[in-house]
Amino acid sequence: MNVTKADHIAIIGDVHGFWNEADNLEFSKLGVDLLLFVGDLGSGTRKNGVEMISRLSKLRVPGLVLPGNNDAPHLAHLGAEWGYQSGKADLLRLVGSPQRVGIRPCGFTAHELSTKSGNLTLIAARPCAMGGGECSFPEELSRNYGVSSIEESVKRLKTLVDQSSTEAIVFVAHNGPYGLGGKPRDLWSRDFPIGSDHDAPNDWGDHDLSEAIKYAKNQGKRVDGVIAGHMHRGSEGKTRPATLRFEGTTYVNSAVVPRIRTHPDGELHHFVELRLDPGSKKADERFMIDEKWFNTSWNEN
Repeated sequence: MNVTKADHIAIIGDVHGFWNEADNLEFSKLGVDLLLFVGDLGSGTRKNGVEMISRLSKLRVPGLVLPGNNDAPHLAHLGAEWGYQSGKADLLRLVGSPQRVGIRPCGFTAHELSTKSGNLTLIAARPCAMGGGECSFPEELSRNYGVSSIEESVKRLKTLVDQSSTEAIVFVAHNGPYGLGGKPRDLWSRDFPIGSDHDAPNDWGDHDLSEAIKYAKNQGKRVDGVIAGHMHRGSEGKTRPATLRFEGTTYVNSAVVPRIRTHPDGELHHFVELRLDPGSKKADERFMIDEKWFNTSWNEN
């Protein structure tokens, strides 16, 4: 397992096609060690999804991308573009061009992160999740990840927990976990009608993710944070809070949509800043979140 420096992380919520060269420039200047993308890269079309991979490949900061439900129908094409861009970056490095670190896909994977106060394990949960207790896109998941049910997903996530060599764990997912409430302002509550299905849950979180979190804690692991998106936080993020601290774990919904807004002084671009300090004796200092916007006019000064 490769170890990635990660004292300072930028979390990018659901992209939905809102990523441009200003993002590449700004994140290369901010001094972040790692970018985490929680999914839904494109606007729903194959062309836009592939275009987003091409744009993200120009990053000079390491990035991990967990595919969302919007990405599921185009996983094969996105994978091909990832492969193409990775090979292109390798070729450019050979001829001495400026290095492009780019991005890597993740999902049912574990990544050891290094900080000044110690290491922790980032576990990437089930890709393409839509919530509601079902295993979304089982055929695509089976073909790409060898998982086709919630039960198989739980088993895979538990294995990743067992294989982790650190006490501290952080989960990243597209959709958040079940069990944090079904009221309108809860982080992963359902905010859309489902026809005549009166039995549809209001808590739209993923059951396999909640089982993995519970399992990790029962195994003596410390789950410092859970990062996800999917359930949009709406206009200016006012419909849901960004974070919730529950039973020693900080939960983050980073899906402010759209993440790029028009402003008289330039475009505003949303991200969530995360600073990790797993060695701290204070729980609220191990996983520190700050919601941020940057203005494109800064890039012109």
